[in-house]
Amino acid sequence: MAVSGNQLRAARALAGLEQKDLSETSGVSINTIRNMEARAAEPVRGRLDTMERVVDALARAGVEFIAENGGGAGVRLRQPSQLSSQKAHPGFAATMGNALDAMPERQDAQVKEANVREELRRSKDTSDK
Repeated sequence: MAVSGNQLRAARALAGLEQKDLSETSGVSINTIRNMEARAAEPVRGRLDTMERVVDALARAGVEFIAENGGGAGVRLRQPSQLSSQKAHPGFAATMGNALDAMPERQDAQVKEANVREELRRSKDTSDK
């Protein structure tokens, strides 16, 4: 399947990768990645093994390339159930939760939520009397 520069750029964006990240995970130079993406709607040309390394790196990140099939070529993220080889670290959710809770905006929201709950409880207590 021919892959365009636009597909590569979209795939990289879906995977949340910068060109530098894709370069590191694929083992392909960042200049080659840039040149591939610069092809825009045109199919990427060059060495097959280089293209395979880039596509494989994106596939490991959960990206699936979609053939033309009359509806236009594209990319999408695979369903989490299809990513069996990519498992999150056991403490990932807790670590992310702690990081989010430490954010000032999150703390402000939690304080506001507690205040609203207290006001609701007070108004309920008043209406019950």
